[in-house]
Amino acid sequence: MEKNNAKKLEKAIEKLRANLVLVEGKRDKKALELLGCENVLAVAGRKNQLANLIKIENELSFSTCCERIEEKFTTIENELSFSTCSKVNNFRDNKKIVIVATDLDKSGNELAEAIKSEIEGFAQVDCETRRELGKLLRLKYFEDIKRKYEEFYENEG
Repeated sequence: MEKNNAKKLEKAIEKLRANLVLVEGKRDKKALELLGCENVLAVAGRKNQLANLIKIENELSFSTCCERIEEKFTTIENELSFSTCSKVNNFRDNKKIVIVATDLDKSGNELAEAIKSEIEGFAQVDCETRRELGKLLRLKYFEDIKRKYEEFYENEG
């Protein structure tokens, strides 16, 4: 495995850890949390659930999730305004980043586009990191990211 790919992978994983990440479901959320990502929100992934405003188990509807993102940015700005961590500095400098980590399939692509169009007015939306991880890890479903990450380094040796 090329060192360049390992650097790209670590840069992408660090980006996930440092920003707010949206995923389709609770298994995706759990997989990212196992990689050290703390700010992960699960959005109900089915198209017919996007208009639904009720909470479904640990998944939030699309509309509710967008509201929570805006609230989270406001809370971080208000409560941590004197912190020096890069995440807070990004918010303070109006570089609010939401990484969309929906699955790399048809429904995941549609959801990513819907999320982007809904929240790009108040946050910078990053859909490229998911594509980069897909290429580097041969990843299609984010619930597999921890296993694929481990396999990447096992195959490197």
